[in-house]
Amino acid sequence: MRHALLEIPGTESLADAARNCANEMVVSNEATLIALVAEPGKTHAKYEAPESLVMRDGGVVLGYVSIVAEALGLSFCPLGVTGNSFVAPLAPSGVLQGAGLLLVGSRPAGPVTM
Repeated sequence: MRHALLEIPGTESLADAARNCANEMVVSNEATLIALVAEPGKTHAKYEAPESLVMRDGGVVLGYVSIVAEALGLSFCPLGVTGNSFVAPLAPSGVLQGAGLLLVGSRPAGPVTM
């Protein structure tokens, strides 16, 4: 058992679609797009109401990433979507579930204007 960041061959079109979705919300070409992925079947085997637990855990991870990003002087932006439409097709139906999409990147040099 381990946690890992890895590339999944043949997923370029899903990654491009996720990036386009992120760009519709926030101009993010310079940021790293991260998808939080859960295996709901494993959670369901041990807990009642696993859907709620998976989403709450995703929120906790987002919170910790925000703290770490601040400590490292990075920008952080949770996108407010699960990313399930990009994550679920990576495995047979029901095996994977999106638990959040976020952006992390360097901070702009000057003041941020909106």
